Amino acid sequence: MRRKVKLKSNSKRRGGKTIKFLFYLLLLSFLGAVIYSLFFSGYLAITNIAIAGQENIQAENIEEEIRAHIDGRFFNKVNKNNLLLVSTSYLKKDLAAKFKKIDKIEIKRKFPSGLIVNISEKKLRMIFCSREKCFILDEKGNAFEEIGENSEEYNASSLSVLKDTSNPEVNPGEQILNPTYINFSENIKSKMEKELDINLSRECSTPNRISGDLRVVTEEGWSVYFDAGLNASKEVEMLKAVLNEKIPQDQRGNLEYIDLRSDNKVFFKFKDGAQEEVKPEENKTAEEQPKVEGKKKKNH
Repeated sequence: MRRKVKLKSNSKRRGGKTIKFLFYLLLLSFLGAVIYSLFFSGYLAITNIAIAGQENIQAENIEEEIRAHIDGRFFNKVNKNNLLLVSTSYLKKDLAAKFKKIDKIEIKRKFPSGLIVNISEKKLRMIFCSREKCFILDEKGNAFEEIGENSEEYNASSLSVLKDTSNPEVNPGEQILNPTYINFSENIKSKMEKELDINLSRECSTPNRISGDLRVVTEEGWSVYFDAGLNASKEVEMLKAVLNEKIPQDQRGNLEYIDLRSDNKVFFKFKDGAQEEVKPEENKTAEEQPKVEGKKKKNH
């Protein structure tokens, strides 16, 4: 009887070992199949990259940069082009560094083989030039991208160009202009076109970016000097009164500039050297005053 029990016990042990062996064999086979499917089969290879939200950046340029990032292999074994292995945080930093117009970027995985890239661009407000260098400014007045004055982007852009004739040193990332100055410049341009039917040249200037001076040039060739510290609407009304009452349309070809930077007087000068000034109490519309009187200054 004892021998039979011993034989039965040994048989159970052998059966248990066999079951464990089969279990581990199946487990390893399963893990191997999973690893192969995830990393070697190409099931999670990124084949579709959807890019949305960009306006001034070409989507194909962004996709090209992403493709370059996921090209190649890890340790010459595993493809980088794998949805699980791609580092979205690193990719976001890389794209933001390469494309300066990007303000925010979000990258999501879409199983089994897609990336969704949502981009929010910086608002482009103005081009600032100094020392033969030009920079695109964002809504905060920061210089975030340098462009050449003869570049395709410069010539194709509809942004106004401000040139600082004092030629200050400009560094990328620096706040060049106060946002209120940029708003003032855009407001002046809009009011002159809509209220006075006067179109402006794309390029304007300032003797110093921190002075508040803004000097615009009309398509007719004469200039207007503004002060960003004054009220834009008031300055445009003063300009309108002077043009209506003192400078008829047929005389504007001889006009050099109109200076609105003083709260007390408006100056204007003709190309022949003649200067005149108008006092603010005389700066009224035609309905309020039939004639704006000027005082002739000495020619120089």
